[in-house]
Amino acid sequence: MLTRNFTHDDRMMGMALGFYETLQNGIRLLGHGGDTSAFHSDFAIDQENNIGIFVSFASGGGSAVRSAFVPAFYDFFFPETNAPITPPPDFKERAAKYAGTYLFWRGSHTKFMKATGLTGGVKVVPTPDNTLIIAFGPMGGEYVEIEESLFIKTDGSEKLAFQTNDAGEVTGMYMHGLPFMSMFKVGLEYNTGFNMMMLALSMIMFIAVILRRMYQGGIYSSLQGGNKRAAKSSIIVAWANVACIGLVLVVLTLVGDRLGTEIPMLFSLWNWLPIIAMLAGFYHIYNAVLVWKNGLLDGNFARVRYTFVAGGSLFMCWFYYFWNIAGFKYYS
Repeated sequence: MLTRNFTHDDRMMGMALGFYETLQNGIRLLGHGGDTSAFHSDFAIDQENNIGIFVSFASGGGSAVRSAFVPAFYDFFFPETNAPITPPPDFKERAAKYAGTYLFWRGSHTKFMKATGLTGGVKVVPTPDNTLIIAFGPMGGEYVEIEESLFIKTDGSEKLAFQTNDAGEVTGMYMHGLPFMSMFKVGLEYNTGFNMMMLALSMIMFIAVILRRMYQGGIYSSLQGGNKRAAKSSIIVAWANVACIGLVLVVLTLVGDRLGTEIPMLFSLWNWLPIIAMLAGFYHIYNAVLVWKNGLLDGNFARVRYTFVAGGSLFMCWFYYFWNIAGFKYYS
């Protein structure tokens, strides 16, 4: 249990059996920390100095305290002075390949909890000073390259390493103290900014459709045949998606804290809405084809406007599918 059995990169700390390695002020520690809803604990073994530390807290703020205890202990009794590291002058030539967003592999990829990835991952941004900024809470900061794909924090000893494929493209990242939580570099489909922007634009279009129906009821009532069917499909898809997104905020407020241990009935009932919204979306896309094929609605401007709503419907269908929101994809 005190011997390294696995590491993603030999230059980084790794895993023992049940314990994992960390480097605190240049000293190798073995242990295990973690949290539940009720307890927040950390355990560390320092073989070099014959020190063992165990802390556990049963309070709401315990997670922050248990995470800070061991670093504070070693900062006080074993302070470390780090000499400044000069970044490689040619780093800017390869800095761009590291930039992007990274998500942890340790998470759901087939169930509804995948949607927690929408909260954002670890951001990596190059700086004009030939360094990288890692946006990840206390573990983030400014990092400088010391070897190929290996970086160290400018004001500490924490390291991170990047994974590359045979073509030299960056595909993942490993951070100090987290040998059990490697990350993968995500594309546009995972990008929080892209998803939130498209979601907002789609909601604006759907709300505009609803408002237009409310304020132009007379025009709607006079429509006939295919024109009426096309307008009706816009209203259906708009209400379905606005209700789905609006009500999920209410549901998560009421029962979100229970989703880690059970599937509340209220959440199960809400799960019908993404399915209804997807069916309404496919129906609207079908009508968009008929609008152009049969020359429906009042001119090209109206048909283009209708197509934009169809585009929002298509995005929402993809959104519900990709993030496992539709289909009752619960954990087993």
